[in-house]
Amino acid sequence: MGLLVSVLVVVHSACAGEYDETAARDLLNKGFLEQCIETLDGARAKTPSAALIRAKALIGLGDRRGAITELSNFVEIEETPVEAQFIRGRCYYELAQYANALADFDASLERCHDLGVTRYYRGLCSLYLGDQAGAIKDLQAGTGHATFPDEGYLVLSTLFLQTQRPNEASQLLTTLIERAPDSVQAYYYRAIARRMCAQRELMLADLRKLVEIDAGQAGGYSTTWREQPVQIDAAARRHAETQLQNLLKDRPAVAPFVIEGTDIYRFILEHFGGRFLENRMLWDPSAPADGVLADHVPPRKEFPGRIRFLATDPKTTAALSAESQIAHLLFELFNAENASSHPQIADRARRHLLTRDGFVYETAKLEYEACLRLRAFYLDVVEPWSKRQGILTTPDHWFGFEPPAFDQRFRQFQDRTQYPWSNYGAYYDAKISVEQNVKQGEGAGGEGIVP
Repeated sequence: MGLLVSVLVVVHSACAGEYDETAARDLLNKGFLEQCIETLDGARAKTPSAALIRAKALIGLGDRRGAITELSNFVEIEETPVEAQFIRGRCYYELAQYANALADFDASLERCHDLGVTRYYRGLCSLYLGDQAGAIKDLQAGTGHATFPDEGYLVLSTLFLQTQRPNEASQLLTTLIERAPDSVQAYYYRAIARRMCAQRELMLADLRKLVEIDAGQAGGYSTTWREQPVQIDAAARRHAETQLQNLLKDRPAVAPFVIEGTDIYRFILEHFGGRFLENRMLWDPSAPADGVLADHVPPRKEFPGRIRFLATDPKTTAALSAESQIAHLLFELFNAENASSHPQIADRARRHLLTRDGFVYETAKLEYEACLRLRAFYLDVVEPWSKRQGILTTPDHWFGFEPPAFDQRFRQFQDRTQYPWSNYGAYYDAKISVEQNVKQGEGAGGEGIVP
């Protein structure tokens, strides 16, 4: 009788444990994470499979350290689900404990767990630990598996580009595009690879594809302006023609790009005449401030704006190319379109809705969007026209390789003594911070923009 009771108790405990795990798994799948953990808190649920469920719930609650502790109690046991080792590795990875993560991913590979994803994360760990060759090896091994993430193709392709292997990068990105036809990042990096391979037409095709599949890559530029009549009146046109004549007299090198009857000529004319802007623009032959090659004063309703650009490099005194000069002019005209947004950003900063860093970020983002508009204009107007004229242009002058996302660009601004910190940070300190101190009683803060 005693033996029978013991057997029944064991069977009951096993069934109850399975019931707890089934209920907990159901709660986990439905997103009831805290209830899932409560269900498994009894002694009956102290099994490797239960630990895995509990760890997933803890991860969902943001407690990766707790998940590691949970999994570590069982991960060395042979009957532990192979997924447990991989999940613990992911937790270590997300906590930037890359050496520990690497060890878990090695164990996962030995047990053949999800080879594509495991190779991806192992490659990232190697990369963060400074082993670029090891990262490339792992990522390459992962590409042969269906579960290898699209992001892995991007990471590996950038490593190929960094190690001067553009052909391999291009081939890899072509594979990614077959998997993800709307991947803006894939077309962007393939354009870079094709530039390195001197494949100009293919490079331009990829840059155009960026704008085709994601309108945001044009920064708001639209081709519709070319389909409409000239949008300035006779007086504004006379003003614009006068300014353009003065510009060509002072900067004759740009004349091959500024031919009456072309879309480039019309674009410049309409901007000087005030289309797309709050007011007209004036040509200013003086040198830009702070050693930059070009700048502008934004037009306001009360007064016109001013634009100026150099014909020579102030550092070397060498003449700037005609393409470089016309690109500077067109960029500043696009940048002037942001005039109405600058005061709004400044006002947010004055009211303490933006920090100094936030002000720099938002202001630089406006200029980034002007870069995208210039690139779109280059691809839409300048490059096709130049090609017909037999003029070979360089996309680099036209911000052709601006990253698809502003955060990608902003991460490159690490030196706070340089742009955009030297421009907009200095403006914040000299203008907005002073105004905040003056208006402390009003609770005003500020953000501004450099002309």
